[in-house]
Amino acid sequence: MSTTSLDALPTDVLTIIAADLAAHHPRGPPASVYTNLLQTSRAIAATHSPHLSSLVFQVQFDVQAVKRRLQGRVTPTVLHLELERRWRSLKRIRWAASAGPSVWGDRYDLGSMVEDMWVAYICLIENDSKNWEQLVGWAMLPAYIQAYAQWDLVPASNGDELPEETEVRSLGLWLLWFLSDQRNTLREVDRYPHLQKLFTAFSFASYAYANAHHPWHVFAPPSLVHPTDSEPGSANLDDLLPIRPRALTPRPRVQDASSTFQSYMSSPLRIAPPLASEAAHHLFFARIFPDPPTHSANLGASSSASEAEDTVKPLWDSTRYDADWARLTASWSSSASIRPMPAAGFAYVPGSLTGIFEGKFVIPDFDTFRKVSEGNVAPMPAYDGALILAHTQAWKLEENYCPASSRDQPHPNEAAVMAWNRSASGDPRRRMATSTRPFRHGPALGAHLPENLKLERIPDGLLVSVAEETVLYRTWQPSFNSDDAVDIDDDSGEYVEIIVTGDAIEPLQGLQMPTMMHPGSSLRGTIRRKDGLITMWAVPRDTQSGQWLYIGHLTEDGNTWIGRWRSLQEDARSLVWEGLFRMQRR
Repeated sequence: MSTTSLDALPTDVLTIIAADLAAHHPRGPPASVYTNLLQTSRAIAATHSPHLSSLVFQVQFDVQAVKRRLQGRVTPTVLHLELERRWRSLKRIRWAASAGPSVWGDRYDLGSMVEDMWVAYICLIENDSKNWEQLVGWAMLPAYIQAYAQWDLVPASNGDELPEETEVRSLGLWLLWFLSDQRNTLREVDRYPHLQKLFTAFSFASYAYANAHHPWHVFAPPSLVHPTDSEPGSANLDDLLPIRPRALTPRPRVQDASSTFQSYMSSPLRIAPPLASEAAHHLFFARIFPDPPTHSANLGASSSASEAEDTVKPLWDSTRYDADWARLTASWSSSASIRPMPAAGFAYVPGSLTGIFEGKFVIPDFDTFRKVSEGNVAPMPAYDGALILAHTQAWKLEENYCPASSRDQPHPNEAAVMAWNRSASGDPRRRMATSTRPFRHGPALGAHLPENLKLERIPDGLLVSVAEETVLYRTWQPSFNSDDAVDIDDDSGEYVEIIVTGDAIEPLQGLQMPTMMHPGSSLRGTIRRKDGLITMWAVPRDTQSGQWLYIGHLTEDGNTWIGRWRSLQEDARSLVWEGLFRMQRR
């Protein structure tokens, strides 16, 4: 068809033709035939509008997560600008992968690396299949991460001092984990065995790397605390930092140290970089305690886009990462200088912790911790050679929700809730409830639960008593409507809306070695609404074993709970001996 004939067609028809041509060549930048059509047709070139670009975007990239997380506020203009930004980064990723580590830090500058890794990271947590095709099938992301590992991670692994936690390193570790097929020992680690030293350092050097964006021992982080004589959201960050016996480098993250603005869907987005320690935990467990073998991603083995097709294609669902998105975007207060993004909701999906979790409780060598914390040995070699033990544990957990989320405002249906509590149906102990409002949080070493708390399990809930007041927390069930049970408001971070209870049970393969949590040991804990951080107080059946706190986040659609444990014998802000755990839903 000649150019004149094309110009005779209605613009809407030409737009459909152009979008269809793009759909026939979805991998990589819009195909040349599509580009030629834009150049040869005066009508469509004149109307090369955001509408056409938005159609092409939806052909080439996944949009379900974008629409869901931005609550539908996605216009053609937004997608038009994002299409241009993504292909600018993906072209650069492909070039950096082909050029190899020699151009990194020189022709490929740090600013470009950070921008490109953010694009890749966000594309992967939005992936429903199309984003993977572009990143791995066209942009050669595995080879890109191989080049990055050679340029940065391998040198950092070979040093004596602990590596600094930088934005690009956090993103690089997460991309390395995402490309590991989520479950397996990496070939890249086999190629560079020193990387295991890096994973171990980020995992066990708890005094240097944060396990949450806000200090774990603060239940209501600064942006949720009600200040009296200061601006909203302000706080003395020195009061939030851990107590340290000496100056240590690098210091942990604090609120203003890690906020970053990224261009996203044509607007600045304030987002916290994902925690390097969590990615390192995943990589550490994959290496030391791997799950049953699966086909792992061949990182860096392909040097061309065609060979990259052999890389395993994970069966991802972007909804698995909605809570992660909410956690990262909620970790920093909104700024009046930028257009606020719609809130993604609670950074924890109700019901996620209900069920049976089984996994490993890793115990690091105490002498190594003592020597490193006292500054007597070089950290990296010491951790690399340290003895590591692991115990298997299995826990059966339940979530219990308070009818209201604040003591300052009653539940909108308080009268109906109280009538239900006192009704003759069900367990008569429900009549003991005197309120629908939650209690304020307690000390960190008590898993933030109120002091002098008494719990009594009844068939349909948990009676929670403090002093003379009793509140019936309803136990979560699959049919549970959490909106009725947790009336979310912005000022409820000081109150314990969710109480988790549970018991240790027999692991599937039995107890093959000693454990500190024998079947019958009890658990109780809280979930921090700001970022979904879980703090669990574990009381072993054998009281001589001591008591422990498990602190971490749920990842991978709530199927993996990963974090650190610590004892209750020191101040919450003190430097203490800590280990790792990873519990997976069974």
